[in-house]
Amino acid sequence: MSEKLLKKKIDPESSWPLYCITKKGREKVEKQRIKLEIDSLEEKWFNPLRNLFIRMKKEDPNVALDRYCFTFIGEIPTVFTKSVENMESHIAFERSIWERHARELERFREEWMKAGANERSQIDERIREEVGWSPGEYFKKLLRKAEKEKGIRKIMTIYGITEEMLEEMYKAQGKVPTEEN
Repeated sequence: MSEKLLKKKIDPESSWPLYCITKKGREKVEKQRIKLEIDSLEEKWFNPLRNLFIRMKKEDPNVALDRYCFTFIGEIPTVFTKSVENMESHIAFERSIWERHARELERFREEWMKAGANERSQIDERIREEVGWSPGEYFKKLLRKAEKEKGIRKIMTIYGITEEMLEEMYKAQGKVPTEEN
C-alpha cells in the first residue's frame, strides 16, 4: 500500500476491508509477467520476435501489442488477436501443418523403404530440401514457396489448398476462377 499498488476500501455492508489493485499495481504486475516470460524465452527467438513487433508497429503505429498472442511454429513467429475463435483457428492451423508434414514424410518413407542403400541417402537429402525434418522447417519452406506465388495462390500454398479444392470451391459458388483469384 505504501507503493500505491494496493488500495484499501471498507465494504459498507460487512465492514470488512477490501484490497483492490490500483492501475499502477496492474502495470507493475504486467511488466513483471512479461519480464518472466522473456527470461524463459530462448535467445534464438529474440530477433524473429523483435522483427515481428517492428513489422506490426510499421503497419499500425497505434497497435496495442497486449491484445495479441505471440507464438512460434518452428522458428517462425506467428501472431493472432486474443479470442477463443482465433486461438482455436491457430491450433487448427498448427495441427494442419503437423498433419501435412507427417503425410509428406510418410510419402518419402514409402519411397525410402523401396529404395536401395545408395538411393536412401538421396531420399534423405530430398526430405531435407523439400519438406524438412520438422513441422517448423516444413512451415518455413511453405512460406518461402508462398512468397513466389501471387494472389490467392499465396494463401493456398500456406493452407495446403490444392487447385482441385479451389476449383470445387468456385463450382460451389458458381464462379469461374481467374488468374487474379
